[in-house]
Amino acid sequence: MEVTPVFTIVVPEGGVWTNRATIQVVEDVKYSKSYQLKVGEKWQDYSDATITGLQPNTTYTVRALVNNWPTTEATFTTEDVFQIPDGGFDKEWTKDVIDAVSTDLFGVGLVGRDIDVWYPYSEKQNAFWSTNNLVTTSADPSLGTAYYIQYSGTKRVNDAVEITTLGYGYGSRFTEKFQNWEWVPNPSPKELLTGALFAVSYDEETSSFVEGYKISSRPQKMSFKYKYLPYGTDACKVKVAIIRREAENDVILASDEFTTNVKNDVLSTKTLNLNYGEKSYLKPTHIIIRFESSTSSSPSYYGIKGSDGALKGYADSKCIGSVLTIDDVELIYE
Repeated sequence: MEVTPVFTIVVPEGGVWTNRATIQVVEDVKYSKSYQLKVGEKWQDYSDATITGLQPNTTYTVRALVNNWPTTEATFTTEDVFQIPDGGFDKEWTKDVIDAVSTDLFGVGLVGRDIDVWYPYSEKQNAFWSTNNLVTTSADPSLGTAYYIQYSGTKRVNDAVEITTLGYGYGSRFTEKFQNWEWVPNPSPKELLTGALFAVSYDEETSSFVEGYKISSRPQKMSFKYKYLPYGTDACKVKVAIIRREAENDVILASDEFTTNVKNDVLSTKTLNLNYGEKSYLKPTHIIIRFESSTSSSPSYYGIKGSDGALKGYADSKCIGSVLTIDDVELIYE
């Protein structure tokens, strides 16, 4: 004879993760409770309301036993395991080229250089990463092109990403000065900008990037490899956050960040922890990831002299600051 359930269970949306789920008996009962997961045509017993060892993106059926009396059944699907696209930066980046423009007169003055504008994607609609390269290459090229005027501060180098604080902008100058019995670079940047690599989504309505990539799963950690060459008193910063975006308000479900001013010239692994705490019942909508070469509003900088001398306007010389190198960015699920 089929028994009609007296008690009801639910599996709250926020209680379903990639590899576990928590069952709740709706009624306030004082009887003993146990829990069951349907495996094929049989029920597997669990003493705890949180059933572990589940597979990602898989549909399950569960029920509880209240004083050995079966409750209603509930079905849920575990979260998928989202992983960062090309977190190892193995894919080639794309670029636009700003053609060289010279302002020299009879071979004396600025002999312009081609400027590469690098993008960490092939199509905006499929992008995960973005940079501020469009800012640091934005000076009007018709007035002359030089690396200390327009340059991509964030680019892929040896299957990793170098994120560089940069001096740039129309009106920037690069000269030399005599100091301690030698000629040394003496750059005068018009603007300074911290290098940045960050996660984005492409908004079709506005045809623009919005910071934060859409995600429906909740990782517990993010790991990455990094090198850091600080200049002056600079410190780099790495931030990860899982958020729920509601209208104009971002609710932070879990976040962590890492800041250091210590030189590290060998790729080292760092892990950030995502603890959801009291917000664990909410489902996420986006992940925020941001790598920055400096935390200063006025970062330190220095000049790197190229092969083009004063008569060519030092066009291949650069004005840079701290350099943060990033590789193997990965989300971890436990």
